[in-house]
Amino acid sequence: MRRSIGIAPPGSGPDLVAIAALKCPSSGLMLIVIGYACLDIAMPRQEVYSQALRVHKRAMELLVRQVRLRRCAEQKVALLKKELQGTKSKLGNALQQLEVAQASFSCVCDGLASSAAAARLSSAELRSHRSALFSKEQARQRSLFPRTEKIEVTLQGPGLQGTLLVMNKGVSTPYSCTRHLTEWHVKSSALALVDGQPWHMHRPLTRSCDLTLLTFKDEDPQIVNQAYWRSCAALLGHVLDGAFKDEFSVELLKLPEVPVTAGAFCCDVVLDSRLDSWTPTEENLRSFTRDALQLIQKDLPWEPLEVSPSVALEIFSHSRCKQEDVEERAAQSQNGTVSLYRCGDHVTVSGGPLVARTGLCSQYEVTCVHTLGESEWGVQRRSQGLSLPLNLTVEIPVTPPLTPEATPTTPPPPQ
Repeated sequence: MRRSIGIAPPGSGPDLVAIAALKCPSSGLMLIVIGYACLDIAMPRQEVYSQALRVHKRAMELLVRQVRLRRCAEQKVALLKKELQGTKSKLGNALQQLEVAQASFSCVCDGLASSAAAARLSSAELRSHRSALFSKEQARQRSLFPRTEKIEVTLQGPGLQGTLLVMNKGVSTPYSCTRHLTEWHVKSSALALVDGQPWHMHRPLTRSCDLTLLTFKDEDPQIVNQAYWRSCAALLGHVLDGAFKDEFSVELLKLPEVPVTAGAFCCDVVLDSRLDSWTPTEENLRSFTRDALQLIQKDLPWEPLEVSPSVALEIFSHSRCKQEDVEERAAQSQNGTVSLYRCGDHVTVSGGPLVARTGLCSQYEVTCVHTLGESEWGVQRRSQGLSLPLNLTVEIPVTPPLTPEATPTTPPPPQ
């Protein structure tokens, strides 16, 4: 019976009896009294009630104490939870800072590793490496159009207005369209407009569109002239990239956007520090010109490729300068891509379309190389030249009458 009502055994004392009362607080005083009655304790009834009241008072004191301890514990738990949340927040911020630091450290390590790798590779090996990555991405993009899908290309321009060609989506190019026309269109078309936007002759068409073929003899040749000037600068970069011995590094900087009216196209370069004291001679300039004329005679195509910044960064992983150029152009691009061009095994970045092929150049002359000063990459030099496109030749050599216009003050260095 004692166990069934939760009362302590005889002789347990007031505290134990009080704790037993706490276990059944709903029974209250009667529980204590019944407990003592069941134990057959021989004492007067008044004394039993008095003892029961003392025990009940003691039980209530313990109950109040327990409630206070519980509240205190709950407050401490709440405080600890709040501190823990603050610690988690600080830890999260610290982890984010750590990730940023790790990313920065990784970039530095990658740059050092790339620089070290570049130091081990010759200029020819670097060109081969970039060209191989270019071919890999080119093949991947072509594989995106496994099925032949037809598009309608409506030609615009004198003599072609409204001509309709049915071509292959993602495969056919403006150059492909010229092959359905005349030999003159094949040889003279330097650039195209697709729905009014400049489009390289070898860039695949991805939708039905209006196509305009541009030549140097158009009534308004401004767009094609700008592309030609840009192409001449890119060709000069190609020449400089392979003009020096493999033991010397050549860093081609971002091509300066020089207007046609400036009188010369330009290419900025930083050579190996061992060549800081080198001063180009007339024979050096003639050698550069001969190399350029050889590329023109080969009539090599400028192959276009629109790539994501990550692909471009991989192709130019050896060059922090080119990587900055890629990041800048990607940020300015509407679709977030970067325009690459390849001529032979030379790959470069361009801020606008180039002409179809090197053979569209006729007269070409490298006129001077002068020093602009120190830059973050080293001693910066600017190479300049003059050129005339095919079918716009003059009767006398370009160099004697025009070379004075290509002095180091034309065009001025960037500020």
